[in-house]
Amino acid sequence: MKRILLAGTVLLSLAFTSCETTKEIIFNEDGSGNLSASMDLSSLISLAKMSGGAEGFDDIDEKKIDTTMALSSFTDSLASLSTSEKALAGKGSMAVNMDLENDVLKTKMSLPFANAAELAQVDIISNKTASTAIMDALAAGKEKSEYGRHGNT
Repeated sequence: MKRILLAGTVLLSLAFTSCETTKEIIFNEDGSGNLSASMDLSSLISLAKMSGGAEGFDDIDEKKIDTTMALSSFTDSLASLSTSEKALAGKGSMAVNMDLENDVLKTKMSLPFANAAELAQVDIISNKTASTAIMDALAAGKEKSEYGRHGNT
């Protein structure tokens, strides 16, 4: 578990310099909508492997994770958020697609909003939670794969 956290920390420290980030906002007629923030961190995988910073990948190199999780399942671990921000974040979801063997790591966070004021809040939330949510998602995927490896279902 410590190795995956170390690998994730290396990835996230480089994330802000060599990743592709896309934000998409969809508005409904009533002013509500959805903010999606996608990050393609795939280039960081190969960079980390080449620089020797991928020591934590040894345990998970052959694993593939393609999952979508409700953010409500780990809002308590998002210490940087206020109670009202956690309530808004809990309505969203996080998709993770990871295939380290093929240098793929993509995430997409989707957060619904009811009006323009909430849009501003969910934008701030997406910025605050991106790294924490990715680390939690990777840790959850690691635990699932270890659980399955021991013959449990």
